[in-house]
Amino acid sequence: MTLNTRPMEWTCPKCRARNTRPIPATTPDGELVAVRCESCRADYFATAVVRTPPGRPTSVYGVAWV
Repeated sequence: MTLNTRPMEWTCPKCRARNTRPIPATTPDGELVAVRCESCRADYFATAVVRTPPGRPTSVYGVAWV
């Protein structure tokens, strides 16, 4: 990761493997991002869910579309 990216964590709907994909740090909440599972190589799109809890760093989760 660089200063211009942050990790987006997501779970593959096919094999249930947890994955991390670097995305631009400026990616807004709700942005659609292409993802590929490192385990089964399935391709999906995931919606970036950006959350900034008080006093904690920003977290980004991906919700994959099937």
